[in-house]
Amino acid sequence: MALTFDTGKHARAIREGGVPAPAADAIVDAIAEATDSLVTEEFLRNELVQMEERITARMDMGLEQLRNELILQTERLRNEQANQTAQLRTEMADQAGQLRTEMA
Repeated sequence: MALTFDTGKHARAIREGGVPAPAADAIVDAIAEATDSLVTEEFLRNELVQMEERITARMDMGLEQLRNELILQTERLRNEQANQTAQLRTEMADQAGQLRTEMA
């Protein structure tokens, strides 16, 4: 929300202070133009809150993606380990069979 500036009220106050009307009007117009792009503190706070909410939402999404990837990688590693364990057991059983045959 843009900052509001009552030019008529301020021009009157400046004129009442002894400044001629054309000068008072010029001063007020210059101030109004200079403050035209200013916003209120409340507007800024609201914008910051909204920005924080957007950033938090993006971070939450990123964390969820990382969690999912970690779960997938963990499962992949567990499967790989189980396969290697099964292969080693098979090889050990084959070796044990060969030893028994050789010892017989």
